[in-house]
Amino acid sequence: MPWSISSFVPPVLLAALALLPAAQEPAGRLVSVGTHRLWIECAGEGAPTIVVEVGGGSNGAEWSQTVDDLRREARVCIYSRAGYPRSEPGPLPRDAGREADELAALVEGASVTRPFLLVAHSLGALNALVLADRHRDWLSGLVLLDAPPLSWMSGRAFPGIRVNTEASVARMRQRAAQLRAAADSTGPVRAAAVEALASEIEAMFARTQELVSAVRSLGDLPLLVVSGGRANPAVYGDQAEAFTGAWIEQGRAFAALSSRGSFVLVAESGHNLPQEVPDRVLASVREMLSRLRQ
Repeated sequence: MPWSISSFVPPVLLAALALLPAAQEPAGRLVSVGTHRLWIECAGEGAPTIVVEVGGGSNGAEWSQTVDDLRREARVCIYSRAGYPRSEPGPLPRDAGREADELAALVEGASVTRPFLLVAHSLGALNALVLADRHRDWLSGLVLLDAPPLSWMSGRAFPGIRVNTEASVARMRQRAAQLRAAADSTGPVRAAAVEALASEIEAMFARTQELVSAVRSLGDLPLLVVSGGRANPAVYGDQAEAFTGAWIEQGRAFAALSSRGSFVLVAESGHNLPQEVPDRVLASVREMLSRLRQ
């Protein structure tokens, strides 16, 4: 069964690669992280502050209602990684170590109150794990949504899916080159978004998986891991159930990194939890807020 990048990166996220940011001046601001600036928007009141780390290619649209709801009870910050809409391009490669360090610089530059609750989805959850390993005392808690399995990223399992993923990355780079060569003045901005995502996905199979594999313990950091349980045979064929099982198994393993870790399986959802089951994501973050406030 042919594999598409859209099976890993949801359609709403792919739209972020094709569309420019809204023409009107966006809320939030650009904050320097050294070589470039990242966009961040913080609003709401209440501790701890929540920082949202989106999935691969996301423009944050799938988080909008959840963030609005959470801002009624806490201060919430959402940002765009380098090269994504509203942020400036950053150095390549875009591995979890670089992106974790840039998020650390961003929260310092934006004066985000620490410790904060970090909520992260998919590829962004890998960045969050590295940040938690490097700056555990910066976090009051961590919520991870459907982080990819290390067995796949390391090449130990599902090699066919990995090969097809790498082929999709090559096609993305070709698309970026086309955008840069086009007469359209928006081409370079759109190309930067495609290049950033291609680099992030490529790094998953190299430096990112090495960094995440090296995270041995998060001590007693409050941790909630949520995994989707619905397989996708339309994309993965007869490997669908086994591949979904690997994501679930990895979620349980990540939860075990903390003595205060817990795991939740959302059987009715696929990979894109923030879009498919925003109510369950909202409930999970509220559960963690309640734990931290007690």
